[in-house]
Amino acid sequence: AYGVWAIGALATLCLVCYIRTVRIAASTLETAAIFLADVKSVMVLPALVAVAQMAVIACYSVLLVYVVAEGLGRRELSSSAGSEEESVGRLLQSAVNVTACHMTNEKTGDYELDPFCVKWTDDT
Repeated sequence: AYGVWAIGALATLCLVCYIRTVRIAASTLETAAIFLADVKSVMVLPALVAVAQMAVIACYSVLLVYVVAEGLGRRELSSSAGSEEESVGRLLQSAVNVTACHMTNEKTGDYELDPFCVKWTDDT
C-alpha cells in the first residue's frame, strides 16, 4: 500500500513541477484542433503522400525487375559458350565498353577476374 501511495505522490509532484509544460502542450493541441476544423483539406495530405510514395516504390520495383531480368538474360546467353570468366568478360563488354582484367590466383593457379581492374575501350 505504501508503494502505491509513493507512486501517486511522485506522479502528483511531477504534475506540479511540469504544470507549465502541460499547459503549453494543451494550448498547442487546442490550436491544432481549431486549425484542422477550419482547413479540412490538410487531412487529405497524408493520404496523397502515401499514394505518391506507393507509386514511386512501384516504379522502382518494375525498374529493378527489368534490370535484373536483362542481366540474367545476358548471362544465360553468354554462359553457353566458354568458361565463366569469358562469359563475364563478354557480359561486361556488351553492357558497356569495358574489358575486364584477368589475374592468376597465386595459391591455386586458377584464372580469375580482377574485380578492381576495368579497362575502358575506345569503341564509341
